[in-house]
Amino acid sequence: MQHGTLASCPLFLMKVWVVTLIGYLWLLPLERFSVISRVPLYAKNVRIVMISDTHGKGRNILIPLGDVLIHCGDLAHLGSFAEFRKEIEWFKTLPHAFKIIIPGNHDVCLENLMNQNLEAQLRRMLRPIIFLRDSGITIQGVKFWGSPWIPPYAGAYNLPRVELKAKWNMIPEVDVLVTHGPPNGILDGGAGCIYLTEAVQQRIKPRVHCFGHVHACAGHAAANGTEFFNVAATPQCYSLEAHYA
Repeated sequence: MQHGTLASCPLFLMKVWVVTLIGYLWLLPLERFSVISRVPLYAKNVRIVMISDTHGKGRNILIPLGDVLIHCGDLAHLGSFAEFRKEIEWFKTLPHAFKIIIPGNHDVCLENLMNQNLEAQLRRMLRPIIFLRDSGITIQGVKFWGSPWIPPYAGAYNLPRVELKAKWNMIPEVDVLVTHGPPNGILDGGAGCIYLTEAVQQRIKPRVHCFGHVHACAGHAAANGTEFFNVAATPQCYSLEAHYA
């Protein structure tokens, strides 16, 4: 009796089909993952993912996918550069096309670098992460500005409230404002800066203002055309319509 070839065996063909299907299902999430993490040129919307106050434990937080990932400060907890660098190693592994960080009051090592005029070296070390400290950047037509300062509390980037007013006056009109501390009266537990509230609502008028610092007040609020996000240890997302010159 002559045996048929393997290719004609129904059992073999079923195994081939199952293996092929498994391979497809294995690759599908990876392809979707890579597509979502890119921002196509002239995309209609930019998905922003915001997080703050990870305090060296970012690896334990599930970060949603998006186009621009923002960290609003306090990557470190005790403030050492070794601790900060370890958190940056995690941050760099995330798939978002653009990543922005600002310092927080726990990031003492970064204020030390600022005082030693070493921020240029810091920025080179962080690449491709974008480091903002009283500075801004435009991504896909969306204007971002970052500032780490808070009223007197503890740690780094503390300023008297009257000096904070000068920092907020530096901020131009932007789409997304990133600060470490909250504005007074909005998701702040009473710890926010009144001058920041005035600048945001009367002059800057961003589409999004994200911050952290006050862990107990994490959440979302809207006022006068601005979406406010306290993202302390709690990631949140928001899609903005991109606009191009």
